[in-house]
Amino acid sequence: MSKQVGININSIDCLDPSHSIFDLSRNMLMEKHEVLIMLVRIENIYQALKFANFIKSINHNIKIIVYGDIVNLIPNFFKKSDCLDAIVVSGDWEISLCSYIKYLQNKNIIPFGTYIKRLNREFPGKYLGNKWLFPNTSKVPNDFYNKLNNKKQISLTIARGCPFNCKYCLSVCTFGIRERRKKVDDVLEFIGNNLKKFDSFKLFAPTFNLDNNWVIDFCNKIIKRKMKFSWCATSRIDLLDNEQLVDLMARAGCYKVSVGLETINKSSKYLNKEFSRDQIRRVSGYFSKNKISLKGLIMLGVPHQTKKDILELMRFMKANGIKIRPTSYSPMDELKEKRNLTIEEIQKYDKFTYYKYGVRGITKNQYYKLMVDPENFESIALSKQNTTFLVY
Repeated sequence: MSKQVGININSIDCLDPSHSIFDLSRNMLMEKHEVLIMLVRIENIYQALKFANFIKSINHNIKIIVYGDIVNLIPNFFKKSDCLDAIVVSGDWEISLCSYIKYLQNKNIIPFGTYIKRLNREFPGKYLGNKWLFPNTSKVPNDFYNKLNNKKQISLTIARGCPFNCKYCLSVCTFGIRERRKKVDDVLEFIGNNLKKFDSFKLFAPTFNLDNNWVIDFCNKIIKRKMKFSWCATSRIDLLDNEQLVDLMARAGCYKVSVGLETINKSSKYLNKEFSRDQIRRVSGYFSKNKISLKGLIMLGVPHQTKKDILELMRFMKANGIKIRPTSYSPMDELKEKRNLTIEEIQKYDKFTYYKYGVRGITKNQYYKLMVDPENFESIALSKQNTTFLVY
């Protein structure tokens, strides 16, 4: 967006503690801004809309537009907000935001992917293909992010879209069901230009190994060019069931892959995502042999889960050298179907504090202890607590 002719962008990352709410308010009051663009997620929805209401109350002329995964998921909730002039409803965010600004400058331009409240009209979105830009690291607060992550790492989006469309994931509603992937040479050019700034690169794709021909080409070029850097990604067990592939990834600098195991037993059928234990065991063996860390993303609180299921899953992961990384099951598909939502209801769906179905035989206290201290799952799950259990 910053490269668009006639558009001046002033960007503030509110995660950075050097920017207080006072600083943000002062900036909005003292500087002449025509448009306020806000990224909204479940975690910040209350603060974002509260701030938007405040800004609108002191400057009726400013236009406020919001975007984000939760905005894509439940656009009708945001359409009802009096403080918002437009929301991004579809397509790639960059196109939607740029076209809205240009629409404000010239009403003959179509504001792709946005809902315009004044018109009560929604315009279809458009996609960039694989032409989105990588971050300009000279304008990113790298020192702050490095301190926040406790490592010199940058996240790089190498693909958008996902054909799997899991019911608890927002990838499809945000970026579509068809995957679009950056060219290998473009990814390696960015990495090569930033090797002195970062020790490792997190290659973000909803499913990194969806196109293993791309992965093979990527790895071979790293090896051929003798590039030395560490990288990690997120993938699926069934797309990694190839020992030669895992070996190649290791030789190309891969140090960690996260995979969504989610759950096992009958609860996996509820999610329509199930991997055989033989396959998980086999793939974990490939990773162990190549000294790549395999992190298993699992969910607590999936309907039909029991304490026995959780113990069985975590014992299986530990026995196969898979790092346990739990989170709370958050049924985004249910949220999409709800009507007359409140901010309080939406906030409950965050992946750390959400609790609806629970785990039969596990108290709420144990449930959250398992998320923050999964390595000690045995002592947590087997401890005796005088608390009633959730029954559904």
